Amino acid sequence: MRRFKKVVGIDVAKETVVASIYDGKEHKLMDLRNDPKSIEEELIRKKGLAKGETLIVMENTGTYHLRIACHLSEQLGYPVSIINPFVIKKFAERKLKRVKTDQVDAKLIAEYGMMEQEEIRIFRPKARACYEIDSIIKTIDGFQGQVNGLLSRIENMNNLPYKDKEAERSLKRAIGALNREIKKLEKRLEDIIDQNFKTEKEVLKKIPRVGSKLTAVVLGIFGRFENFERAKEVTSYIGICPSPYISGKSVRGSGRISKRGNAFIRKTLYVCALSASRYNKGCKELYERMIENGKRKRVALIAVANKLIRQIFGVLKNMREYDPDYHAKVVTFS
Repeated sequence: MRRFKKVVGIDVAKETVVASIYDGKEHKLMDLRNDPKSIEEELIRKKGLAKGETLIVMENTGTYHLRIACHLSEQLGYPVSIINPFVIKKFAERKLKRVKTDQVDAKLIAEYGMMEQEEIRIFRPKARACYEIDSIIKTIDGFQGQVNGLLSRIENMNNLPYKDKEAERSLKRAIGALNREIKKLEKRLEDIIDQNFKTEKEVLKKIPRVGSKLTAVVLGIFGRFENFERAKEVTSYIGICPSPYISGKSVRGSGRISKRGNAFIRKTLYVCALSASRYNKGCKELYERMIENGKRKRVALIAVANKLIRQIFGVLKNMREYDPDYHAKVVTFS
């Protein structure tokens, strides 16, 4: 039984959006500006879309969809769903669509939403602090990349037979300025986390090798995991879940991680896995067991990253203190 009478599929670009209002029989297309207020007035108000009867569906575009999704969900109270673009691509292939335009994509998104509305997950915006944390850690990461680039330039300059002293001083001043900005942002980051996630921060600190950076990244991207029910969904979102390549008896391709996910947190997790494989009891046991079984170190470290985010998910989702022997106790009890 259909829950919604209409589904609005929105194809989002940087400056414009195309909306398709679909009632299960026909589409009504609209070209709009990528502006929450414009969409509220032109699409929601003028078209008289009822809250309890309308589902709004859009693709995950990274950032371009977020202001619209949050405004429609938080300010106006409409049910909104954010769909992985890969899902829409496969849906188009199923329908044998060969043409790709913004209008076609908006129709596909609306049709997918109408067909899957009973299973589709409703978007819940993260807290404002999460978006602030996310923007700060990515700015710090960008600044650190610039610092590393400038240090490399100084090193290259030192290998020249002659160098300009003023150029070297200029590079050092730029590095100093960036480092000062990084320290300001780190202080701002710490303040926001203490004001909004003090309890969560203390819970995460108990997990060995989960430091301040990983804590900030997790809270900024996932919050309290409100939009995730299972750890498997989190590993899939990050792109560290295994993707076996097997067909029949003859095809046995080497499995690998999907990498269809958030590259920023995947990189951060991998770096933390290097340390967790030595000092986190559960991660260390997993790493050593995989190495003994002949797995390559990189494969074992990815498995450690997977386990580490599962530990984080377990304690943060349930707000339970980390227990390194939790699984052993569960097995013994059962």
